[in-house]
Amino acid sequence: MKLQTMFFDVGGTLETYSCTRELRIANTGVFRNLLAEHGIELDINDEQLYNLITSGIRTYRKWSIDSMIELNTFDIWSGYVFKNDQVDENVLRRISEQLSYLYEMNYYLREMRPEVPAVLAEIGKMGLRLGCISNTQSVTQVPLTLKRYGISDYFEPVVLSSVYGRRKPDPSIFYQAARLANSPTGACAYIGDKISRDVLGAKRAGFPLALQVKHDFDDGEIDEGATPDAVIDN
Repeated sequence: MKLQTMFFDVGGTLETYSCTRELRIANTGVFRNLLAEHGIELDINDEQLYNLITSGIRTYRKWSIDSMIELNTFDIWSGYVFKNDQVDENVLRRISEQLSYLYEMNYYLREMRPEVPAVLAEIGKMGLRLGCISNTQSVTQVPLTLKRYGISDYFEPVVLSSVYGRRKPDPSIFYQAARLANSPTGACAYIGDKISRDVLGAKRAGFPLALQVKHDFDDGEIDEGATPDAVIDN
C-alpha cells in the first residue's frame, strides 16, 4: 500500500529537551507564584516544593507507563502531587492545566531541531499528509510549542494522550490518529525517539514503517521492545 500519512512524535523528535535538578529548583518559583495567586500557600521552601512535585509526577509517570492510561491534569495533581496536602480541590481543578503546562515548559529546556522546517517542507512536497502523536500531560503544551516553532500548520491531526486518554505504545492512540487522518494504518509511517513507546506502538498498530530518531537525553527508562525500520542520527 502506498504511503499516505507520516506521523511525528514531538519531544525528543521534532525537538530536543534536557533538564537538571538545579534548573528545576531554580524554576520552581513559577509553581509557588501560581498557587499563591489562587490562595494556596505552602509552608515549604523551593527545594521542598521541587521534591514534592517531582516525586508525585514520577510516581504518576510510572503508573501511566504501566497502565498506558493518561489521566486528566486535575487527577494527576490532586491524586499524585498534592494528595497529602490540604489544597482546595475547586481551585486545583481550575489551575491544574496551567500547572502541567508549567511543568512541561519550565522543568525542561526545549529546542526545535534546526533541520525540522526543511524536512517538513520536503515531506510536504512529496504529497504526504503530516500529523503528530504525542504523550503529554498538558493539553496545551504541544499545540503552543508547535505554534512557537512556526510549524503548527504542517500537522493535522495532532493527537495527544492528554486528550485521548491513552498513551503510546497503546495501539489505540495510533488507530485514532489514522482515523482522523482518514488513512488506513497500512499507509502510515511513524517517526519517534523511543523504541519502547514510539516504534513499539506503531508496530502494534500495523504501521508498516517506524523510524527512530536518536535523542541523547536519558530518562532512565528501559528502551526496547521492537526493532525500528531505520535509525536516524539527525
